Order: sequence, then structure tokens, then C-alpha cells
Amino acid sequence: MNQFKKNVKSLLTFRWQPGQDTLVAFITALLMIPVYFVGTHVLNVAVTTIVFILLGNVLLNVLFPVFYILRVRGEGLADVGITLRKWWIAALISIAISAVSWLGLQRIFAQTPGVDPVPQILYHGLILWEPFFVYGWLQLRFERAFGILPGILLAGVAMGAYHIGTFPLSGVLTMALFGLSFAAVFRVTRNLLSMWPL
Repeated sequence: MNQFKKNVKSLLTFRWQPGQDTLVAFITALLMIPVYFVGTHVLNVAVTTIVFILLGNVLLNVLFPVFYILRVRGEGLADVGITLRKWWIAALISIAISAVSWLGLQRIFAQTPGVDPVPQILYHGLILWEPFFVYGWLQLRFERAFGILPGILLAGVAMGAYHIGTFPLSGVLTMALFGLSFAAVFRVTRNLLSMWPL
């Protein structure tokens, strides 16, 4: 019973300890908005490859957070959700999310005959930058600065925010709700395995 009370208290604890990490996380979240916009609106393959894939996904979303955590902060990969901690719970969550996602994909494929599902499945199976960036990087920085619930909320807002201009407002809100839901799930293990394939 005491452990349950501690967990609830930890969940409901809000703090105000923003620092350099918080600022850096907010800046990367803001930079993701134009990067994602270019990736979804510019039809030039060279520009999309350079801006969205190389500068955005590889540099901004993955390499910079890893460099910042390992070199600037002197922390380990567990501080961005790459860990064996609670791996079996994370694996079970991943299987459950994949099963639900598969059912949703089956409905979409049934409504669009002639569409090859293989590229979609491969694309979503390989998008590791998104859960890494939103949950491993942003959410854990926001949680450190403000607490568990604000970290979850801000991760959801960030997920919606970088879809601004690519989706209608209702779609942006839907993405934010998805982001919020997955942030809550990620918080159970703080292990990115639980978010793959997202």
C-alpha cells in the first residue's frame, strides 16, 4: 500500500525546475515544425531528403539528442529510453499496440482495394526517429523539469504541434491525443521498445 501511495504521489507531483535541458528540448520541438512541414509539402526529392530525412530525422531527432545526452550531459542511453529496464513489459506493450494497429490497418486496406500494404508496414516499422524524439528525448526532458503528468502532456502537445500545417486542426488535435496516449504508455516502462513499431 505504501508503494502505491508513493507512485500516486510521484505521478501527481508538479515541479518547476526548467533548465538548459528544457530549453534545448523546446527548441528542437519547435524546429521540428518546419522540418516536418517541408517533409510533407515539398515534392522535390532532393529537398525532402536533405531537410526532412538528413537534417530532420537523422540529425535533429536522433544524433543531436544522443550527442547531447552522452557528451554534454554525460548520461547514458537509458536517459533517452534505450534500456533493458522492464524490457518484458515493454515487449508485451509493443505486441499489444502492434495487434491493435494491425486491426486498424486491415480496415484501412479493406477500404482502399489495390493499395499495397507492404510499403506502409515497412515504413511504420522503420520510423524509429519519432518515438525516440517525442518520448525518449522530449518527454523525459519535460518530465525532469516539470513532473510526470506535465511531461506526458507536453509530449502529446509536441506530437500534435509538428503536424501543424500538414493536417487540418482536427487532425492536429487527433495527433496530440495519440501522442498523449502513447506518452502515458511509454511512462509505464520508460523503455522505447514499448513504442515500436508505433
